Amino acid sequence: LIYFLIIPFLVFYFLKDYKLMEKVVWYLTPRKWRKKGQALLKDIDISLGNFIRGQILVSLSAGLLSMIGLWLIGVPYSMILGIFIAITNIIPYFGPIIGMVPAILVATFQSWKTLLFTVIVLFIIQQIEGNILSPIIVGKSLQLHPALIMLALIVGIEIGGVVGLILAVPTLAIAKVIALHIRENMQKQV
Repeated sequence: LIYFLIIPFLVFYFLKDYKLMEKVVWYLTPRKWRKKGQALLKDIDISLGNFIRGQILVSLSAGLLSMIGLWLIGVPYSMILGIFIAITNIIPYFGPIIGMVPAILVATFQSWKTLLFTVIVLFIIQQIEGNILSPIIVGKSLQLHPALIMLALIVGIEIGGVVGLILAVPTLAIAKVIALHIRENMQKQV
C-alpha cells in the first residue's frame, strides 16, 4: 500500500526534474561510456515502445474479436463490452479476466444458453490472444521469435510468479538490446 502511495509522487518528481537528472547522470558517467550509454538507452527506449505498441495492438484485436463474437451470439451491448475488453486487456494477464466479467453478467440476464456461449466464446478468444496473437504481434514488434516470447513467459512465471510473468517480455527485450550492443562493441574491437 505504501508503494502505491509513493509511486505517483516519485513519477511526478522524475518527470518534473527529468532534464536535471539527465544532466547529473551524464556528468557522473565516464566520458568514454557516454555515447555508447546514450545509444544503448535510446535503443532500449525504442524496444520498450515497440513492446507497448504491440500490447496495444493485441488488446485492440482481442476487443474486436470479442465484439464480433458477442454480437454473433446475440449478447446485448456487444460493442461496449468489446471496447471494455480491449481497454482492460492492456493490463497484463489479469485484464482479460476483468474484461470478461461485465460480458458474463450481461449474458447471465439473457439466458443460461447465452451465458454458456459467452463463456465459450470469450475463452476461445483469450486462448487465441494469449497463444497466437500476442506471441506473433509482440514478437514481430520486438523482432523476437514467438517461441522466445512464450519461453520468456514460462521462465518469468517460474522465477518470479505473477510479477515475473509481467516483466518477462520487457526484460527479454532489454536483454536483446544489451546483447546486440555488446556484440557490436566486440566486433568494433576486433
